Amino acid sequence: MGAIQIPKKNKSSNILLILCLGFVTGYFHIGTYDPFNSPKQWILLFFAALVTGFIASMKQSIFNIHFLSISINLWVLVSSFLLPQLISAFASEDLRMGLIGDVQRRNGLITYLSLALIFMYTIAFYNSLKDINFINFVIVISTVLVCYGYAQTIDKDFVAWNNQYNPVILTLGNPNFAAAILGILGALIFSFIFSGQIYLFLRIYCTLLFSSMIYIIYSSGSKQGLVILFAAVGIFIGIFTVYKVNRNLGKVYFLMLFLTGILAIFGMLQKGPLQGLLYKDSVSVRGFYWRAAYEMFLANPVLGVGTDQYGSYFKQFREVAYPLRYGYEITSSNAHNIFLQFFSTSGIITGVSYLLLILLIFVKAVRKIYMDKSQIDLFFVGLFTSWVAFQLQSVISIDNIALSIWGWVLGGVILRKTMSPEVIFGKTIGWRSYQGLISGAILLPVALTCISLARVEISMLRQAQYSKLEYSEKNKEIYFQAGQDVLTHKLTDNFYKQLTAETMFLVGYQREASEILDSLVRDYPQNPSYKVSRASMYEARGDLSVAVSDRIELMILDPWNAQNIFQLALNQKKLGNNKEVLILREKILSFVSKGELRERVILELVNL
Repeated sequence: MGAIQIPKKNKSSNILLILCLGFVTGYFHIGTYDPFNSPKQWILLFFAALVTGFIASMKQSIFNIHFLSISINLWVLVSSFLLPQLISAFASEDLRMGLIGDVQRRNGLITYLSLALIFMYTIAFYNSLKDINFINFVIVISTVLVCYGYAQTIDKDFVAWNNQYNPVILTLGNPNFAAAILGILGALIFSFIFSGQIYLFLRIYCTLLFSSMIYIIYSSGSKQGLVILFAAVGIFIGIFTVYKVNRNLGKVYFLMLFLTGILAIFGMLQKGPLQGLLYKDSVSVRGFYWRAAYEMFLANPVLGVGTDQYGSYFKQFREVAYPLRYGYEITSSNAHNIFLQFFSTSGIITGVSYLLLILLIFVKAVRKIYMDKSQIDLFFVGLFTSWVAFQLQSVISIDNIALSIWGWVLGGVILRKTMSPEVIFGKTIGWRSYQGLISGAILLPVALTCISLARVEISMLRQAQYSKLEYSEKNKEIYFQAGQDVLTHKLTDNFYKQLTAETMFLVGYQREASEILDSLVRDYPQNPSYKVSRASMYEARGDLSVAVSDRIELMILDPWNAQNIFQLALNQKKLGNNKEVLILREKILSFVSKGELRERVILELVNL
């Protein structure tokens, strides 16, 4: 691969990456219905549009990577990751969800396109001569998060969150995500303690900061943060021991670390001596999510069920034990495993491409560490172990945007640092002419889209606030106008439309609410949520024919929902269809062996 000369006036200080990481990680907006995920997605889209001009203005591609004696072009690999998502989104029932993402997640195509663009920009433009800027930034943002986390632990949060979780949610909205981001950053902070690139007083400060991060993670009540942090730190200590202390001692250490890791895995699976320390019921729950994702993939191996549409199909593919254990209406919108999420929602090409990308980064990083030997770069080792921490949490968690940006950027920095030192990146075509023009042309539609999405979120929040007002004829009109405001936006989520219909029905606008749900059921027949809502609404109105039709279809879309089958049986009983009632009664009793619902079935579905 030929050398590419970088123009003297285009020497990156990594400021764009630092701003991107800082804003995506730290930004939230209390004036939107979803204060965390949606605003972070808008920030991500902005920076992705900005860097597109830099990437497009390059004269020569520097993305040919040698991997296991094969030359791989990263554009091909990334395109094979993104293109099936695009096709899957258009082939799916809900195009909007495929492109923008599910509510409270926002992991649609545009999110991964943005992450991929920032990843490619990182590879091309990260400046290793300015590592200290990145190091200082990590210290600053870790400090901010720790301080905010401490304020949350002592109930001094400046925002009065409506939070059902542990109060330590940081700027991510969930204690598991909060613990994960501290685990990922903590791995980097730990490496700085041993780095010769920073002053001694900063290394001492990093020691104190690292201890504080452990305390905040512990206070969050989320064990996954501690697990990924200690795993990353353990790997760092092993590499440090091999190359800085004694190679044989390091090998023994890695063997012990491997055995400890095996015991930890068994502990999380409720087996072995560490189960009391590591096991959580949420691990068992994830088993249901993973198996459902696997079944989705088997049923739709080429394109999956639809980009980020796991939640629309979970009830159809979940095992019978899940609703019996956790509740008939409890669902999940994500596989809680990034790899299975890709396979189940976008198919085999997307899944395999992502696995290859992860394998590429891992192999290149390990090879660099091995080849450096006596000249080992501890900052690079810290980058690697922090990236490993992200991958570990990916196995048991959701692809949260504030976490994902770190995984993709760290992966890009790692690949950038594994490039041959004689290769200098960044030659451009008419740099000053084209870069700004391209970025500007993309920023305009992105900005308009983000404004439209923001208006939806603001309108939805306003409606939620109005719904808490005391009922009166005057407030009834306010409810209606707030609902109409949500519905008039072209980019309104279907879930938001459903919530709007339910609110309007409760305050007396039954016809308007029914029309909304009729439209949702007609246009999105595979989503069970809309049918449940409409069936309940028509039952309240006394129109059992529509309710019966919806609940019969729900027996296909949600086969193990005994509550739905029971309600269908009650409807059939009112209509005098006693034969159907007996069939439904036996179906429920065939898999519901105990509990209140079984007792109700025995008592109420008799004397026919």
